[in-house]
Amino acid sequence: MIIIVIDVLWASAVMRVILSIIGIILTGIALTVSFIVLENL
Repeated sequence: MIIIVIDVLWASAVMRVILSIIGIILTGIALTVSFIVLENL
């Protein structure tokens, strides 16, 4: 039972890390695109 709980917590922690990394990457792309657009105006 304890092993299952630890496994679920570990999986959710991994998911949170993956989602935050994806968020950082998407933010970086969005900032780069907006910067390029502003430079071309």
